[in-house]
Amino acid sequence: DILDTSGNKSVQFAAGTFTFTTGITIRAGTQVKAHGAILNFSTTGEDQAISVEDNVSWAGGSITCTRVSGGTSGEAHCCFRIGHYSDGFGVKNIRIIDVTLAAENYENANAIFISGPSSNIVIDGVTYGDSPSIGAVILAHWGSGDGDPTAGTFHPNNLKISNIKVGTLTNTAPFTNALGVAVSISGCYAVNVSNVSILQCRTPIEFVIGDYGFIYSGFASQTIGGVVFENVVSLLCTQTGAFIQNIATIPAIEHPAALKIVDCCFYGEFASSTSPCIYLDKVSNTLIDNCIIQGWDTGVATPSTATNVLFNHCVFLDLISGIGTPIAGVTVQ
Repeated sequence: DILDTSGNKSVQFAAGTFTFTTGITIRAGTQVKAHGAILNFSTTGEDQAISVEDNVSWAGGSITCTRVSGGTSGEAHCCFRIGHYSDGFGVKNIRIIDVTLAAENYENANAIFISGPSSNIVIDGVTYGDSPSIGAVILAHWGSGDGDPTAGTFHPNNLKISNIKVGTLTNTAPFTNALGVAVSISGCYAVNVSNVSILQCRTPIEFVIGDYGFIYSGFASQTIGGVVFENVVSLLCTQTGAFIQNIATIPAIEHPAALKIVDCCFYGEFASSTSPCIYLDKVSNTLIDNCIIQGWDTGVATPSTATNVLFNHCVFLDLISGIGTPIAGVTVQ
């Protein structure tokens, strides 16, 4: 397998269908071109379709990862794994463009999984069709050292995720716990997510601080910053429009954050909706600007404290119970 030998190669797949019974690793410095190719992976255990080392680019192709058996984690049975969660391993200078992806037969699989201190990652031009079982089309998630977060956590940074097209994401039996998220960011910083279109999902975007926040990151500051979602449009959301949570669950400590949601459109289920669009849990330093929020029960839900949160020039339409009850720290103008 030329992809599993030494790196610094240029590899081009011919048009056609390629079948893999195990995952592959793209070695450092390799550029892959797969326009017109269909790659079908069958994976077992904790395997994934494609793992990458430093300085790798992949362009084109349709990649399907189908779970045969096994899997206990979010990095199992994904199409691309960029960095590792369990050992804090990260990679740098990765570019994945113009791909069509599917991760099948695994509840809460993630098509692209980014973890560890991975940095300078560009994901541009991803198409993902319909799924009854997906966790997130793209999940960027903090990692832990040797499986023990108290020994150190590692945080993806300098991520650019753009031009993502998603079909219909549901949680259809037997995958009733599937999250159905388009883009999920957990414990990352310096992230830009832009130009995402979704026909239907449970939640288009989510940002969470992560179980431990930045307590064990070794950073001088535990304040996360520079996360932007812009031009995200979901034509039907069945759970929330944006889920934002800045509380580390173990231990339960609030962490300030700098987050922007700009020029987005979140459409609920209209008359049948029982959900809030924007869910803010211990959120701080957050701007929601020039967004359309339509067809929900309420526009905003704030189950706990909020600090320096501004809704600026947003349009609230067809809300069954109104915008929501403002609390101290949240301004709607």
